[in-house]
Amino acid sequence: MDFNTSDIATNLAKYIHAEVDGDSNVKLYIKHDGLESGIVDSSTADMLINLTVTSAANANALAALLNDNNLNEYYF
Repeated sequence: MDFNTSDIATNLAKYIHAEVDGDSNVKLYIKHDGLESGIVDSSTADMLINLTVTSAANANALAALLNDNNLNEYYF
């Protein structure tokens, strides 16, 4: 079975989104059934995971990693 990773990446953004708040917490929003358009946020998420991170730089790096929809590390 062939997978088009660009389609998977586009769809992945409809299910998860991470952002950093003013206190260096990483908020990971998850929508179990995805969205038709846009990104998952506090008003559309089914679940919120709040990760407390020790520094703003680390929080930003973690959010960037969680939002990386390139799927460069995944093989199908």
